[in-house]
Amino acid sequence: MAKVNIDIRFEGAKISPGKLKALTVLPIESLVEYGEIAKTGRYKGKPSPYGLAFLKVDKPLNKDLNIALHTYLKKLISKKKEIKKIGVEEITIDVETPPLKESEFSFEQEILLKASKLDARIDVHTISDDEYIPSVSEFRSYIEKLNDEKLFNKLYPAKIEALKKKLVLHS
Repeated sequence: MAKVNIDIRFEGAKISPGKLKALTVLPIESLVEYGEIAKTGRYKGKPSPYGLAFLKVDKPLNKDLNIALHTYLKKLISKKKEIKKIGVEEITIDVETPPLKESEFSFEQEILLKASKLDARIDVHTISDDEYIPSVSEFRSYIEKLNDEKLFNKLYPAKIEALKKKLVLHS
């Protein structure tokens, strides 16, 4: 099975990721602090007019991702009013899956209810095919599933070439 990545993203015009981290005592990472002088981008040299933070949801050893997500959402719900007060305007649960791989993941009903209580949006997307090169074993298993190498070649010619190069390099 493919690895599914989940992050919880916090955005807002005046959010302070540092305050959010202190309030929740969760491993929240600051991407942009409101008012901080931007080092790059369109606000370079100017105070940032917004804040952005994220929380990586890591799968506990031999357990379901729902367990970690449940723990984080429960904590965030308990601090919902305070979270809004420090500038969080939008919370997004971002689910990322790799292409060409079977990704078996589902949210338990309780997770969906908690996301709703938090007014969080859930985004599910696949990593771009251009950014992802499957391993040799992934390639072989996918070909077996398709049971038609010609179709795979027709659908993913760039991937075939990348894998051929990879095979040559590792031979």
